[in-house]
Amino acid sequence: MKSAAYLQVETKKRPQTRGVYERTAGSGVWWIHWYDAQGRRHREKVGTKGAAIDLYRKRKTQVLEGRKLPERLRRAPVQFREIAQVALQYSSLHKRSFRDDRCRMAKLLQWFSDRAAESITAQEIEELLNNERWRPATTNRYRSLLSLVYRLAIRDGKVKDNPARLVRHRPEVNGRVRFLSREEENQIRAAILELFPEHIAEFELALHSGLRRGEQYHAQWQNVDFERRVLTVPLDKSGRTSHVPLNAGALHSLAELHNRTGDSDLVCGGARSSRSWFERALGNGHPRSSLARSPTYFRVALSDEWGGPTHRGRTPARQLLGYGDALRPPRTRSSHGCCRANGGRLLNRINSHQNSHRSNKRSKR
Repeated sequence: MKSAAYLQVETKKRPQTRGVYERTAGSGVWWIHWYDAQGRRHREKVGTKGAAIDLYRKRKTQVLEGRKLPERLRRAPVQFREIAQVALQYSSLHKRSFRDDRCRMAKLLQWFSDRAAESITAQEIEELLNNERWRPATTNRYRSLLSLVYRLAIRDGKVKDNPARLVRHRPEVNGRVRFLSREEENQIRAAILELFPEHIAEFELALHSGLRRGEQYHAQWQNVDFERRVLTVPLDKSGRTSHVPLNAGALHSLAELHNRTGDSDLVCGGARSSRSWFERALGNGHPRSSLARSPTYFRVALSDEWGGPTHRGRTPARQLLGYGDALRPPRTRSSHGCCRANGGRLLNRINSHQNSHRSNKRSKR
């Protein structure tokens, strides 16, 4: 009887704590299990029994206080490729630069594909970007895309922090003004007439209107108002609707294009780009071209908006002609009527500039 009573007393002295258990007897590794407010069971490996008891009480207090508990307890960490795929889907639906994002994402996946998203640090990103020796603008584009990946992951509750925000933004000094002389303009025009005479109207329209390459080759006849001498761009590079005034040279080029491509809804007849012929007219791969022996700056002319990626100016076609931003003021928010009134004054200035240049040219002869 005494031994039984003694054992009963010993049992009362060391009661079993609820929710704390040793999965393997004698291992010394203690676990806890508890239920959240939704009734879901959670199990956590702790270590010593004292630490397990403390953590169990903490979890129970958090449940009673209604605090948000970790959502990914004992779950596999989120991989970077998972959140990168979500970002690509978002880009395809909401961004016009999806093709660029897809190319840049391939590089990011090469770096972090199999990594846990939360294990990537800002210092690591900075080192990888520096090792590539890209220009500041290119580095900033990769940084922005990586920041988008983490921003969407935070929105979806997959990660907590965005390490790309801590990466230094590089200052971009890409502005470059390039004025094309009349001799250079005539030389380019002669090369196009020699090799690709069917595209001369497209070239003249670009010179006189200052349209970007994508804007010109996606322009439709329904957006051309010959009466008001205005071409409307429904969605320009900045995402706005802009109205481009048309001078006499641009109207003449549009008339030629209409005679040639009048059956098409597109101004340039459905051609996707000018790269297939403009670069060749500048001398690339064409030894017959007179521009093949010209200085390198010939290849800069209209390159960002027409021929290639070497020029990074905001409005190269207008700058090359020497009209500056007179043809198309940036961020114009005028109505169609105001555009006609303001455009008339601009066109008068431009046409007078052209007429004075022709008269000076005749007097020299």
